[in-house]
Amino acid sequence: MVVTKHPGVVPCAHCKQQPGSEDCQVCTKVVCQDCGARWQSCDQVVARELRLGMGQRLIDVDKDGHYGVVQHMLSRKRRLFDLRRTAYVALYEALPHGSIVSGQRFARIEPEPVSTSAHQDTGFTTTLTIASLMSVSRVHIVEVNQAPPQGFSLATKDSAACVTLADQTVRLVSVKHGQTTRHVPLPGKVIQASALDDAAGLLFTATFGYAQLDHIDDTLASDKIGRLRIWDGDAYWVGVGKQAAATITRSSINVGTLGHIEAWQTEPPFERIAHIKLRASGDSAFRWTEPDSVALSDDGRFLAYALNRYQVMVNDLVSGDTTLFSGHTDPVNLVRFAANDTLLITADRDNRVFIRPRVGDTFVDRSVAVRLAEDPVDLAPLASDDDVS
Repeated sequence: MVVTKHPGVVPCAHCKQQPGSEDCQVCTKVVCQDCGARWQSCDQVVARELRLGMGQRLIDVDKDGHYGVVQHMLSRKRRLFDLRRTAYVALYEALPHGSIVSGQRFARIEPEPVSTSAHQDTGFTTTLTIASLMSVSRVHIVEVNQAPPQGFSLATKDSAACVTLADQTVRLVSVKHGQTTRHVPLPGKVIQASALDDAAGLLFTATFGYAQLDHIDDTLASDKIGRLRIWDGDAYWVGVGKQAAATITRSSINVGTLGHIEAWQTEPPFERIAHIKLRASGDSAFRWTEPDSVALSDDGRFLAYALNRYQVMVNDLVSGDTTLFSGHTDPVNLVRFAANDTLLITADRDNRVFIRPRVGDTFVDRSVAVRLAEDPVDLAPLASDDDVS
């Protein structure tokens, strides 16, 4: 005689505590409602693929791999998305335009032209807002500069923000205290890209032909470690981690080469550990139009970037191995490492997202599709995050 175990009769295959009521989207075992709503409760090692809905694009991911910012391609409306529960967050269905998210915080930067003298010279009032998702507390930094910001980011531990200005300077901003420090790492040269790793205490900046590595202490004061000679070309992107720093430069000389990816060790003698030519055609075609489609892991070991519109290349800077991931059906617009480099998250313009777990020295290729939750969810607090004070 065969005994059928109906949902609700057997215990959850994941938590072993609640009665099972539905099938897991990954392993198909009977699980409880809570585990069924959280795909990461399943320990099966496989990548997850999800669709965000027509016209929606994932444009940013926090460093825990928990939350993301989703923007509609036409209305430009930004919403907060819970990647673990595959659902939109009810209270954040209209994030301010320009917002990025990091941990339990979101930040945005707003430059506005202002008159700076009696001669009506034009400057820019730059306002950086860093807010906690769990409260209404905010930090505002307002500063008048002669040039608009080139870009900004929240650092690894969210203790500081790094703002790149087009006036030869970089501003580092304490998230907790709101104080700003001004840095001129490459005097006489316009800083084209910068990256801050507050966990490793490193600031990496670059301009045409040169890059500089500085040590940053708890007060955000800097001390020069070394200057690097990089490939001639505009610095398109830089990244820095504990073991390595990397740059991407646009080529202005070589015919048939779009640019160069270079990586160096972050300790003297700053040995170059990788040099990749980005070809103008063929298998190495790089997506210049997507500045967020490049990422360096926090430990500085892996460099990932969009390739050939629909693929993602991951370079192991330690072993020299490369892995090419497919599956996207539209140009890749976002590449991120998250959760202490245990996840590789990629997204394309066609609302498709892949979340690939790390196993050993590589990331999982095989994927299964997980469905989007029908109803918005409440914000789930993270014990490791502190409110902005």
